[in-house]
Amino acid sequence: MSVGIGLEELRGLVDRLIGDAADFSGLPDAGLADVFCELRREIDRLEGSAARMLAGIEGRGIPCGAGAASAAAWAQWQAGQRWQDAKASLAAGWLADLLPLTHAAWLAGEISASAARTIC
Repeated sequence: MSVGIGLEELRGLVDRLIGDAADFSGLPDAGLADVFCELRREIDRLEGSAARMLAGIEGRGIPCGAGAASAAAWAQWQAGQRWQDAKASLAAGWLADLLPLTHAAWLAGEISASAARTIC
């Protein structure tokens, strides 16, 4: 499955980034700030994808089949996500079809996850 291959590649890149970020003392202030902002942007993009995926998980009834009371409760149980964050993410994931430009901006890193959830 291509998603699995993509996730494995992502895991490797994150491992490298964590290793490189362990010692950022050599970066100038502006460089550190730039790297942080870029990293935050990529995290937000991933959250946009995860929100859409969580909506798909709910749509397929996976949480119910696993005995969870809701998709947010399932995300808390299975992924350790805070229930409130999962609920907000789920709502934004469902609205992606109704607000495709907002979702596209989220996935492109043009708006943050929190901005996307607020808009949705």
